[in-house]
Amino acid sequence: MDTIDETGESTTSTTTSTEELNQLIQQTQQESTVEDKRNLDTLAYFKQRIKEEEKRHSKHCSINYWKQDYSKLLPKLKAVQQTVTTG
Repeated sequence: MDTIDETGESTTSTTTSTEELNQLIQQTQQESTVEDKRNLDTLAYFKQRIKEEEKRHSKHCSINYWKQDYSKLLPKLKAVQQTVTTG
């Protein structure tokens, strides 16, 4: 009687499955790396925007900003006041 070697087929099938599994793992790792980079880029963008907004806000709230605004407004207020008193 001839014996049938089924282990050869099984080994080949397992090797193919292992190769496919390794390819899927590699593909998943690559996709994960791309997604991580995209997330880090997004995070860096928003951190930069936060810094810009904080800088703009601190400038807007500073006393010098209001002094400049007041110095521009004061002559106009005086002119209106004179017009009202003389008018």
